Amino acid sequence: MLEMGGSPRDLVAFVLPESGGLVEMADPDRPYMLLDADGAVPAPVDEFFRL
Repeated sequence: MLEMGGSPRDLVAFVLPESGGLVEMADPDRPYMLLDADGAVPAPVDEFFRL
């Protein structure tokens, strides 16, 4: 989203915390699985990848 007015954000120092991850699967019908920080599969994301 573009911000109007004000000073621009300095994204050089921005650090995105690592939590969870995207795991490549061997199943061609389900090539990826997203895991949350606890290692569980978030149900809404799992449903999206199944479409």
